Amino acid sequence: MKLAIKYILYFINFLLYITSCVSWIAIPEYLTFNISLSITAIGITLLLMLQYREKLLVYANSSQFKNLISTLVTVGLLFFVFCLINYLGFKHNKQWDLTKDKSNSLSSQSKEIISHVTAPLIFKVFIRRVDKDNVFPLLDLYRLYKKDIVIDLIDPDIKPSIVKEYNIKQYGTIVVEYNQNRAQALEVSEAAITKAILKVIKNNNPLIYFINGHQEGNLEMERPEGFSYLKSLMIENQYDLIQLNLTTVPAIPSNASAVVIWGPRLKFLKDEIIKIEEYLNNGGHLLIAIDPSLGKNDIVDFTNIFLEKGINFTNNLVIDNASYVDGSKYTVPLVTKYNKEHAITKGFDAQTFFPLAAAITTNNTNNKETNFNIQKLIITSNFPHSWGESSNSEVLKMKFEFNEGKDIPGPITLALAVESFKEAKDSKSSNMKIVAFANSSFVSNVYASYRANFNLYLNALAFVCDEEFSIAQDRPLTKEEPTFLSSQELGIIFYFSLIVAPLCLIATAIYLYRRRSKL
Repeated sequence: MKLAIKYILYFINFLLYITSCVSWIAIPEYLTFNISLSITAIGITLLLMLQYREKLLVYANSSQFKNLISTLVTVGLLFFVFCLINYLGFKHNKQWDLTKDKSNSLSSQSKEIISHVTAPLIFKVFIRRVDKDNVFPLLDLYRLYKKDIVIDLIDPDIKPSIVKEYNIKQYGTIVVEYNQNRAQALEVSEAAITKAILKVIKNNNPLIYFINGHQEGNLEMERPEGFSYLKSLMIENQYDLIQLNLTTVPAIPSNASAVVIWGPRLKFLKDEIIKIEEYLNNGGHLLIAIDPSLGKNDIVDFTNIFLEKGINFTNNLVIDNASYVDGSKYTVPLVTKYNKEHAITKGFDAQTFFPLAAAITTNNTNNKETNFNIQKLIITSNFPHSWGESSNSEVLKMKFEFNEGKDIPGPITLALAVESFKEAKDSKSSNMKIVAFANSSFVSNVYASYRANFNLYLNALAFVCDEEFSIAQDRPLTKEEPTFLSSQELGIIFYFSLIVAPLCLIATAIYLYRRRSKL
């Protein structure tokens, strides 16, 4: 009977050690429970050693014990080496995402934003413990790029007082905290989490004024030709938008981070043109797109103010017979040639397209007061494959040929950026910024599924708002659906790696040790 009790105690002690190891790995936040379990296992071991101390002393003087110690030291050293390798791997974690759409890695925008976070970043995850495996894999992707991110799991059913403090309305809410700022992500997606991070790291959202009154793109329209999807993306990226009619204000407000003039078609009044000129001459930031007009060009007086700033908005339709969208008869250039040196397009390698674009040319004129830096961002194929078509009759017939002396030979500029540095009226350094596009409809609702077009627009907007940390090759524009393992698959991995595999290794070690002792 005593022998049976002894072996039962051995077995219980062994199980306590295994359970303790699993507990420290699976639920490390339950510190009191884990410490108590470990102390209990060690206590039972000490009691057994005290009970059988005479036999242990005899065994300690045997050659078998010396062989055991030698083996344990060897195993301990190997274990230390493996732990060191694991620690170095954890501190210098690398991953390779082999999926086609890179669904198991962060977008370049999320990585860029994380790289600009200097203070501690805390994720408070309000979710039941049984559901944590649906959240933590995504949060761990952020921790790959910022090691000191703190992830705090809070079970709403166990800690209702904290739920009330943070005003949590639903399971799965993630609260992001940074420098005493706080924002909520209401769904488990990269888009929602990155949006929350953007919100807490920005002191103030950039204020964007959209000029209207000249049949510009409609941000409220949800039809294919509208720009409601573009508006939703700007709001998601933490921009505040205000519609502005220039005839109702004495000047463009001084609190404007940038002004957007997107696809105007009707004539600008002289007073409106003066207000825009004054805004730019005082270091204003402008994002503009001008579409071609097949009939009378009513906005020529407005576009002429950009000539002295190095930008010539022509009315020539861009033709590219080497790279174009199929079925467009060369009128929708498909672009892959970008300025690799400019912040907006640096590293940008996705295909974009510009339906019915008006060629932009540069006027490299510098005057004594202002020094312009003009950089072409996007260009078409080289001549003779592309040119700016000036003949409306050829456009109507959709039969194009290059006419020397009338048409503009390629490559044609589809977007460019202009910066100037001068002394403003208040004697402070003023930096005018203009980003001009040859077409406005490339970001209309009908092209909502073409992410590269919208990434390009948002990069340009971030540039004119002096938020280059938000410039990226890609963004989490659509709802992300990370691939997670099922609970059955997770269970198999858990039990095999933490119980079955260790027991097999222990059994093998005992077998080899006993066989060696008999030799």
